[in-house]
Amino acid sequence: GRLLTDLFLYKLMKTLYVFDIDGTVTNTSNQYYNAFVNAIKLFGVPNIESDLTKYTHFTDSHILEYNLKRKYTQQELINFENFVLQELKLQPSFGELKGAV
Repeated sequence: GRLLTDLFLYKLMKTLYVFDIDGTVTNTSNQYYNAFVNAIKLFGVPNIESDLTKYTHFTDSHILEYNLKRKYTQQELINFENFVLQELKLQPSFGELKGAV
């Protein structure tokens, strides 16, 4: 009961999880870009827009819609997100940004 809950919370509090999806703390820009490019290709779009200034939002859903040139279905978005995750796992590790930590 309570003891197990307290032990779980204590262990959880000693673990730090950092999600840096925008490259603020770690240098991940190249890994994310490569993952998105490869995921779009796996999705069947041969040419992804490589000029990042053309995207009004840098999210998986916006990148997908922009490159499909149409609204995506919910299943297409799920498939695309899975492709992105697959591709991120294949990317080389990354380091911290100087001065960010």
